[in-house]
Amino acid sequence: IHAPDADPVVDMRQETGRRQEEVILVRELVADLWRIGKFTPIARYQRFAYVCAGLLIVSGLFHSVVYLIDGGSLEGPVSWRKPIVFGLSFGITLMTVTWLMAFLRPRGSVGRLLLGILAVASVGEVFLISMQRWRGVASHFNEDTNFDAMIFALMGLLVGLVALVIVAITVLAFARLDASASLAFAVRVGLVPLLVSQVVGVQMIVQGGTTFGDCGALKVPRA
Repeated sequence: IHAPDADPVVDMRQETGRRQEEVILVRELVADLWRIGKFTPIARYQRFAYVCAGLLIVSGLFHSVVYLIDGGSLEGPVSWRKPIVFGLSFGITLMTVTWLMAFLRPRGSVGRLLLGILAVASVGEVFLISMQRWRGVASHFNEDTNFDAMIFALMGLLVGLVALVIVAITVLAFARLDASASLAFAVRVGLVPLLVSQVVGVQMIVQGGTTFGDCGALKVPRA
């Protein structure tokens, strides 16, 4: 007794059905992750901050291309490393903090104030650092001329504003967080080293350099 030959039409329909089920499952999974992660901006000020973060990341990538074309060393006070690293780091930080605001759920005015200051200060800081590199001079600890000293002082002011916002957001995160216990723990643990890096950055400015003692380097904990 021979088994009947398989019907290719039926097999094709079954395969199509399985593929449709897989597509539906993937869509539902992505939708659940999007909903749980609260990736959709819920306020206009969040959209503004996301745009600023995107511009900063694009700036970092653009200067990476410039470095590949222009060449040169990545070391020293005047290098393409500065606009690359600061553009990417400020952009990623701003994007992450903007995402966290969905879990903090601050009042509208508080959210606009915090993210507005952080976004504008971040863009201003990276702009000044990039401008100094294009001018061919050091951006940090540069007081060779009155203009350079003014730029460095303004950079210090902007960094101070960023640090204050990070402190405020960290305090809010430990006070109230609309998230699961595991996610809340991860957010708070992640904010602590970010806060510490701000303190180290202020110490670098006050100290007037990037070293600590005879051989210590503040750049490492700052990073």
